[in-house]
Amino acid sequence: MVSLPVSHLAPRPGERANASRLARMAAAIGDFFEILGAAIRVTRAVESRHDPDREDLRTLGINQPLPKSW
Repeated sequence: MVSLPVSHLAPRPGERANASRLARMAAAIGDFFEILGAAIRVTRAVESRHDPDREDLRTLGINQPLPKSW
């Protein structure tokens, strides 16, 4: 198995390649809260038996609609 460092990843579109360490950390924290918020909204929608927002599902990496069991 090969272990590659994460530092080789290309920057996101619109992001500078030589962004400061603090800027990258702030972006990572923002991404975390974006995922957390999407997870909370999807959970609330499912518990309320509503369809979750497609953008929230995409944020969580879910590309297909959730199955309906009700």
